Amino acid sequence: MQIRTSDYILKPFKKMKPYIFFLLIFGLLMACESPDVCMSNCSNKRLRFIDNGVNFNRIIYDDNNRQINYIKGIVPFTTYSYNNLDAKKTQGTNITTYVLNDGLVPHFSLVISSATSLLNLVNSYSYDAAGQLIYSSETQTPQVINYSYTWQNGNLILTSFKKQPGNITIYLKYEYYTDITNSLGNEFVGLQLFGKSSKNAVKRITQSFSNGNPMIITTFEYKKDLCGCITYSKETDNNKVITDKTYIYEKIIE
Repeated sequence: MQIRTSDYILKPFKKMKPYIFFLLIFGLLMACESPDVCMSNCSNKRLRFIDNGVNFNRIIYDDNNRQINYIKGIVPFTTYSYNNLDAKKTQGTNITTYVLNDGLVPHFSLVISSATSLLNLVNSYSYDAAGQLIYSSETQTPQVINYSYTWQNGNLILTSFKKQPGNITIYLKYEYYTDITNSLGNEFVGLQLFGKSSKNAVKRITQSFSNGNPMIITTFEYKKDLCGCITYSKETDNNKVITDKTYIYEKIIE
């Protein structure tokens, strides 16, 4: 008999009365700080729930405040594990291993390379003294793509890379809200393993092409709570809404 992972996960809930299930979810939400009340500041809070209108997603952390699970609905979607020299991400059958520099740049532990064996994909990363990503390469034989990143006042303002076929250079120009702090970070929530995130929330990304193809303009709108944490975002691509998301935070317990 074949047992599906989803059956194993859902089994406890199948016997649970509906009102008890909703009380459980309500209890989780109550553990998070209300967007109408600020008892701390955004640096003392971490992202806990993301609602994209399709799934109500959860981020689970370990005792060291490291993300270990990203759960879509009630099914684990991505898991993370760590040791002193690397971190691993498992997503379905794909396992990506991230090699860390173990703090070679002061005050940071940064990813210097990664490999996803099933996809035959290898990446490398370089940073400046401030821990900001400035170069990366993506190798998926026979193709190699090199990326360059430019920073200004703590924000990433330009990414450029050449794409095959046609050897076309693509430029991504970033503009920011000066009054909204970026509380969303990057993939490794709060850890900054890929270097510092931009300090402000991105307002507009303009994608242009060396061959003269039409520009693609992506804009972002946000709402924030009294602590300044982003609680809602809407992404619009050439005047078409692509995603809108709601975010819920919890206080970090020392």
